[in-house]
Amino acid sequence: MTTNTAIKHLEEIETHLTPKEQAIRLADETRKYPGMVTCMKALVKLPYRELPVIRPFYAFEKQAAERHPGHGPEDIRARHRLTHKLWREFHKLKLLIRDVNLAMRQKVESLGLQVALQLSAFHALMLQDGFAYTSTHAAALLATQNQRRTKKEREAVLKQLAAFTEADIDEAPPDCLPFQIAAPSPLEEWSQETTALLKDFYAHRAAVELVQAQHFDGHPILFMDSSSSTSQTQIL
Repeated sequence: MTTNTAIKHLEEIETHLTPKEQAIRLADETRKYPGMVTCMKALVKLPYRELPVIRPFYAFEKQAAERHPGHGPEDIRARHRLTHKLWREFHKLKLLIRDVNLAMRQKVESLGLQVALQLSAFHALMLQDGFAYTSTHAAALLATQNQRRTKKEREAVLKQLAAFTEADIDEAPPDCLPFQIAAPSPLEEWSQETTALLKDFYAHRAAVELVQAQHFDGHPILFMDSSSSTSQTQIL
């Protein structure tokens, strides 16, 4: 098959595509590129009539002309009505693809920053927990083994340790350790916040899948960089 024959065959197929099929084809063409920026740079090099968002309009014109081939006023008006109807349907789907991609990109970027903050907070909690464990044992040694220090000196050191561990010091500790470590509630709070982030992400992912199922027969519509970012966030 020669190049010209292949082009004519492709144009013949495009002429009979529905607005939904044209929108799916648009999504496929944009997903050939690694990202939105790369796609836009490639598309600006194409002739105007060959742009994926413009080419369907000429296909709809041909489709309307085939359905209403007459030259009378009614036939001309029918062709125009059908062309506009098909174009409006395609335009709505095209905007839906754009809006879903923009919304998902913004959500992934926002969640990425929040996940980074959560990881940083988790590292801080790990360090705090390790320091609390060490300071607890240091306090026990000061209270039971180092009898050469005066009571005033020991209480001063214990108060310094308590400032880091958020412990409560009894001013008159009778036969027991002079302070107790508070319950590790920050870790539980961190877990709840992280769970909320994951729920937010999966809710948006489910919304994208619902749009794809209802309007694009389950066909993927996200740009490749949005899809890869979504997968990375899902792994996190």
